[in-house]
Amino acid sequence: MTDGAFVVFAAGSYSDYELVFDYDTPFQPDSQGIYKIYWQKQPGTLNDAVEVTWQTGGPTYKTSGDLSQDRMIVLAPTSVSLAPGQTSAAQLPGLSF
Repeated sequence: MTDGAFVVFAAGSYSDYELVFDYDTPFQPDSQGIYKIYWQKQPGTLNDAVEVTWQTGGPTYKTSGDLSQDRMIVLAPTSVSLAPGQTSAAQLPGLSF
């Protein structure tokens, strides 16, 4: 899970901006080689466009869509897709004290 705010100060002009997240996370795909990332839409945000690029040892796969609702990014050995996310499908790590 990541959290933050990004502000662009551009007096009197509107433009497109690109924000790239590049991070490492333990990669544990299921028995079919599929890994899912749940992307939760934040309240008050618009239908922002999103493009997902997945590179797996050579080939590069891309998909695009919008963030009008929660999304599930599905990374497979030969593809990437962006599907509607269902809250019940979100898997967050558990904490125990």
